[in-house]
Amino acid sequence: TNFGYSLALQTATKYAQQRGYDYLLLMDADGQHDPAYLKQLATYLLEHELDLVIGSRFGSGMPRDLPWPRRIVMYILARMTSVALGQKVTDTTSGFKAVRNTVFREMQAAHIVDFHSEFLVYLKMRGYKLGEIGVAMHPRLAGQSMHNWMSLLSLPPRTFVGMVMGVLEAVAANRQKHSK
Repeated sequence: TNFGYSLALQTATKYAQQRGYDYLLLMDADGQHDPAYLKQLATYLLEHELDLVIGSRFGSGMPRDLPWPRRIVMYILARMTSVALGQKVTDTTSGFKAVRNTVFREMQAAHIVDFHSEFLVYLKMRGYKLGEIGVAMHPRLAGQSMHNWMSLLSLPPRTFVGMVMGVLEAVAANRQKHSK
């Protein structure tokens, strides 16, 4: 049964945590992510002592095969997220990530619905270190993008609200941590 992206990630992190894994490498099931880059993601995470690394399809600029509405939405999301994080992020919707086990509990406990911009803001506010490297991506083999004509109007405001919720949840979690 497909319970969605967020629950799949929470299940994966729970599995990894129960087995004592130190890291988790994530990739979407749509065939876009090239497994040849998994080692680079893991190496970058370790060498830069990061908690999460995003594999960005924009490592060498905007891919020409993206429809312009999708380009616009992805650009807006990247700018919003970069401002909120205080660091540049180019591909907030990438599902190609390397994650340190310190983030596992956060992925399981957070009330975040989307593990993209909202979660990145949440993690940064919780004190985690984030990074991004460029990777090649293939054309989608299965499924469809979450970006379409309607997302041009709906996704930026939804993401902004999600980022505000991520900030509020991080503030509450930080207060709870400091009150103990």
